[in-house]
Amino acid sequence: MIRLILVSVFLVYFQYFFSIDLGIASTVPNFLLPIVIYFNSTKNNITGLISGFIFGVILDINSPHTFGSTTLLFVTIAFFFGNIKSKINREQKGFMLFLIFLTNLFYFLFSNLLFVIFQPNVSIPIFKILLLIFYNSIYSIIIILFLFLIDNLQITIKKAR
Repeated sequence: MIRLILVSVFLVYFQYFFSIDLGIASTVPNFLLPIVIYFNSTKNNITGLISGFIFGVILDINSPHTFGSTTLLFVTIAFFFGNIKSKINREQKGFMLFLIFLTNLFYFLFSNLLFVIFQPNVSIPIFKILLLIFYNSIYSIIIILFLFLIDNLQITIKKAR
């Protein structure tokens, strides 16, 4: 768990300082959404809800116009994954990839809807939203695989004789 927390802290740092540079067509990928997905699909429901709340607040600190919307979306995603993870068969990798895509679709459509409600003068083209959904889905899959590898990494230290 300590390794996952360290990677999460690194991804929070990465989200704030480098995510703008990795965006396509002035979009900003969300590196914290895959952490919420991973914690909710592998840990217990309470840990997943707490991670969704904490990472949502971390992202909301940077956007005072829509403060609370990311937290609400992350907690909703955490609740959804907490309820559906018992029904997911670990061997259904295609279904898990589909769920990652659906989660990104849900997050970005609703966050942009809330963005338009709170800032009606600014509109985001649907092309950019779809591009961001696919782009972030790819990032999400890579980050979730990386978190899975770190979580299952066995480190053994052999004593020198």
